[in-house]
Amino acid sequence: MFLFSKPLYAYRLYAFSRRLAEFQSQHVLKKLPLRFLTQRRSRRMISGLPEDPDKRLSRFLACSGVPEQTLALYLALYPDFSGEELSERLFHSIRLLSDFPEHTEVQDQKRAADLLKLFHTLCLYANKSKKWAEDFERFLNNELDFRLEASLLERINDLFYEDETVRTALPDWFATTKNRLTLQENTALHPLRDSPDKEKTAATLTRALIRATFCDGVLIIPFAAGCRTDEQGRLFFTRLRFPLFLTKQEKRFVFSFTEALSVCDFSKAAQILSTSGMTSESIPVLTQRLERIGNKSALSLSQKAETLLKETPNLPLFFRYGTLALKATENLCKKELETGGDIWKNATADISEFQPEEKRTASPANDMAKSFQHAFSLLPHHQERLALQSKKTPAFLNDQNKITELLSRQTVFTLLQPTRNHTGLIFIIAAVICSAIIFLLT
Repeated sequence: MFLFSKPLYAYRLYAFSRRLAEFQSQHVLKKLPLRFLTQRRSRRMISGLPEDPDKRLSRFLACSGVPEQTLALYLALYPDFSGEELSERLFHSIRLLSDFPEHTEVQDQKRAADLLKLFHTLCLYANKSKKWAEDFERFLNNELDFRLEASLLERINDLFYEDETVRTALPDWFATTKNRLTLQENTALHPLRDSPDKEKTAATLTRALIRATFCDGVLIIPFAAGCRTDEQGRLFFTRLRFPLFLTKQEKRFVFSFTEALSVCDFSKAAQILSTSGMTSESIPVLTQRLERIGNKSALSLSQKAETLLKETPNLPLFFRYGTLALKATENLCKKELETGGDIWKNATADISEFQPEEKRTASPANDMAKSFQHAFSLLPHHQERLALQSKKTPAFLNDQNKITELLSRQTVFTLLQPTRNHTGLIFIIAAVICSAIIFLLT
């Protein structure tokens, strides 16, 4: 057995199970090896534990800190690794947290190193991709640096500088370090459930996630512990834990894929998904799957994304993360803000605001081309005269793109470019040489 050949890693798994057992939560490891060690009851039990196993696990995460919370979220992203039941339980336990840690200690760094080694070992044991362990290491390292969260709070606040309904708690940079997050004092804030205008707060929450994703390229999972509201019903992000920053390619995919689905163009969405290299399945198969899932009106947006995730293996981290973000948003709107109906009903209009400029309006060259074509359009007697004189009709009258090419060739930049035709230069050089030879001979 692999873990028996690595006794140090086996001990780390056993030690982790002992800590879980103190909170009667060792059951989360039941599908892992060494069950005769990991499922043992602890001699030392934490007093006052709730009967709900998810609340007990949430209390364990609250008492442990950043490394364990990050591991819990990461395992929730991969139900095909941890199991669907455990994935759901871990995510629910994180949602139950009342707040997030504001600092780390030396022992947190040590536990983080142990969890990294343990996770890497379990990936090898389960024959999973090494990339999962590498992604988890980057994910955990980011979470252990509170300066990144502080900068994200400031970044999101700047993103909504024109929107009076969204604000974030701002960091106190003089007191914020890698190991500690210190925030400036805010006005009186309340939990989301106490919002005076819950419909407004819910609409603001969905719009904030869409704007952060498509405008700033950052995915955010909203938790009740990090969202607040004021007396006007404005949304405040007081904490932004576990963000995921999209690359340019990922951002382009998310927009194109979402845009296609929003207009029910399942064929285009399947083509985008297939050509992105995320799956090896054929476009017809993906089209049928997307159409079947998309037409299930009884499913919410997060449920549709979860179904696609289950039926399409090996989808990347950002797709999994986006699914959890949708799920957490719907949960907040339903449980905390008690809103009904489709909370994403305005999503299509919100997404269209971030379309590339060339898709929303014609380019200046095309505008000029239309004006040029209109001004120089030929009347019937003009066309007859050209035919009698055996002259060709201007190409731009039949093909508008020809005007765009014509206009681009008339720019100052183009006129100043060196020509590739060197015939005149060669003739001048030859003339100079001949004149010099004649002069020497005479």
